[in-house]
Amino acid sequence: MKDIVLAYTLGLGLPAFPCRNTPENKKTDKTPLTKNGYLDASDDPGKIRAMFTRRDGCLIGVPTGAISSFDVLDVDPRNGGREWYEAHKNKLPATRAHRTRSGGLHLLFKHLDGLRCSTSKIAPGIDVRADGGYIIWWPATGLEFQDYPPAGLADWPLWLWPQLMSKPVPPPPPPPQPYPRAAINTKSLDSHLRGLVKVVANAPAGERNCITYWAACRMRNLIADGVLSEALAIEIIVECAKRAGLPGVEARRTAISGIRRTGGGHG
Repeated sequence: MKDIVLAYTLGLGLPAFPCRNTPENKKTDKTPLTKNGYLDASDDPGKIRAMFTRRDGCLIGVPTGAISSFDVLDVDPRNGGREWYEAHKNKLPATRAHRTRSGGLHLLFKHLDGLRCSTSKIAPGIDVRADGGYIIWWPATGLEFQDYPPAGLADWPLWLWPQLMSKPVPPPPPPPQPYPRAAINTKSLDSHLRGLVKVVANAPAGERNCITYWAACRMRNLIADGVLSEALAIEIIVECAKRAGLPGVEARRTAISGIRRTGGGHG
């Protein structure tokens, strides 16, 4: 086992640690076999040999999140994940994918700064493994997998970002609903824009993309009411996001995505 783990680790450059391997017909137990769990993961050959010695048959665990530079969308068919996946798979970008022992799927994406683990937050049976979590590296057991596409791991799709947030986005400044055209005046518009500007410009690291996207969606209300042009709304959001520390190109891409998103009405 340790030779297999060494070959895998040295080949992919990812840290690993041993996990329990109970038969599928018994209560599932894939807990770490190390004192500190995934925190003991290492890509050092000597440490790997020590961890996996006398543990033949154990599973290979790999921490997710910043430590490994990837997150995982975990599709669990036993809890309803297959229905969500079938309905949304055509909207998901091509990326590395692992079949799991339970018949589910692990989809690997580039780590999103600040993203943490969640269970059924997106939908029943759809979990996220990111900072603070780990997965079993099922390809090492012989299960089917789809290798990295030529461009490498895909980014998380923007349409999933609102559901991926580790913390809720601050509520929009009052009034929360779009202004009726007749009620718009300079004072109320100024207050609304100041609220959006303050939220985006003060967005903390790890949530800047999500908050920028949220604010762009709010701007759609003013654009639809003819208060702001799309071009001006984009420039306002981009400038605020840059002040929060988001790179200009990324800020513009996120602002455009939120303002031009399809579906809904006033978002």
